[in-house]
Amino acid sequence: MIRIAITSDAFIQKNVCFNHVVYLLFIIKLRNYGNFWTV
Repeated sequence: MIRIAITSDAFIQKNVCFNHVVYLLFIIKLRNYGNFWTV
């Protein structure tokens, strides 16, 4: 039971990290897109 909790916790942490990276890439793309239109 404890082992399952630890693995699920690590899985959630990995997902949060992955989502954070995708979110950052998305923001960078949006900023580049905005810069492209302002030029």
